[in-house]
Amino acid sequence: MKNMRVQTANQANDESQASQLLVVQAFSLVASCLEFPSYQAAATGLATNLATRLQCERVSIGLSKNQRLHISAMSYSARWDKRSNLVQSINAAMDESCDQETTIVYPVPVKDAKKKFVGAHKKLSDSQKSVVLCTVPLSNEGQVTGAITLERNVKNRFQPSSVQLIELVATIAGPLLEMKRLEERWIVRKLWESILNAIGRIIGLGFIKTKLILLIVSSMVVFMLMTNGTHRVTADSILEGSVQRTISAASDGYVMSSAVRAGDTVSENQVMAKLDDKDLQLEIEKLKSQRSQLEHEFQDALVQHKRLEISVLTVKLSQIDTELDLINERLARLKIVSPFDGIVLEGDLTQALGMPIKRGDVMFKIAPLNDYRVILSVDETDISYMQVNQHGMLTLTGLPDENFDIAIEKITPVSKAKDGRSVFHVEAKLSQNDPQLRPNMKGISKIEIGEKKLFWIFTHKLVDWFYLHTWAFLP
Repeated sequence: MKNMRVQTANQANDESQASQLLVVQAFSLVASCLEFPSYQAAATGLATNLATRLQCERVSIGLSKNQRLHISAMSYSARWDKRSNLVQSINAAMDESCDQETTIVYPVPVKDAKKKFVGAHKKLSDSQKSVVLCTVPLSNEGQVTGAITLERNVKNRFQPSSVQLIELVATIAGPLLEMKRLEERWIVRKLWESILNAIGRIIGLGFIKTKLILLIVSSMVVFMLMTNGTHRVTADSILEGSVQRTISAASDGYVMSSAVRAGDTVSENQVMAKLDDKDLQLEIEKLKSQRSQLEHEFQDALVQHKRLEISVLTVKLSQIDTELDLINERLARLKIVSPFDGIVLEGDLTQALGMPIKRGDVMFKIAPLNDYRVILSVDETDISYMQVNQHGMLTLTGLPDENFDIAIEKITPVSKAKDGRSVFHVEAKLSQNDPQLRPNMKGISKIEIGEKKLFWIFTHKLVDWFYLHTWAFLP
């Protein structure tokens, strides 16, 4: 019993080693066809190697074309007459094997005598003085792409191990040869065959997923061709005050106090900030002291009836009064007041008390709180559709759940660069105000242009781009 187990184990080991050897031999034979860049050279090299390694008189490799096999390579031969009886007989033997999708060995072993049709192989064997034959189909992705026919002397029949080796070679070489053949096709032929394959998927049996996708896409296209929709132009937008007032310093000075900063709301004539007035107050005290002295001199002149001196003192008093009026005016300008009810957009002097200010320096920017305009940045490809009095909707980033009605008021005829593209500024007016609105809020506007087919709405930009670049390319 123990000896039988040992013998079985040895037999299994021998079979495993024999299988590994066959695989190594098959890969070594096929490796030769990878050395050649073209299909013809690779097939001829493989046929010659098989003929040499397996001691065959001739090895032929056929290629499937128009549902028939034609010899494309023959061992030890670069040319052959396709119309000769020998070539026709080999083609018939290959067709016979491929039609049955099985390996045919002739003479047929007894166990396969009733399972296979070998008429073409018998005819080929008889024409070549009773040679033995072996034909193995080549396949790629489940489809027969060719066949290999091997011819031996009648005294050197094909053994099962040789047949296994040939079948392994066919399994490996089939996809490789087909890949080389497909790569050598002309580009026009590749395109034509791709179109035929696509048509075959649509018309032929199978490929349910492809047909379903095509049906859905076709239905969507037909629906868009038949259905009207509203053509809208989408543009980035920003909310601005209808008027924006800049308040600057009327004279040189120092910041003494500040009551507001950016974001605060102010009312008309509200004091927003004050500049230091110490120098002007000292100047006023000085002028008042001079005026008091001149008044005493004026009274003395009146008592003494000095007419000339009275005239001079009258002029000096008038000059001092004028200077006082000017200084008071300058004092009034040191108070920065709001020109109207609004919101402070820029300016924060609360952290700059005592800082020197020069005449003309911007201190605050104010916009009205209840009067806004919308600035749309319309792409140059859409500006031709825009017209005054068109209506649309504005949605702000800060208020995404609310839509505001807008109407186009002005179209600026000058473009500006923005994010690598040209845009036109279009001004629109809000139809209603909202207490939640604030200047510089950003959002997206959609302006209604008119009724168009849905297909045109989704494809007109692509079509315009194609026309433009085609025109630029043409001479």
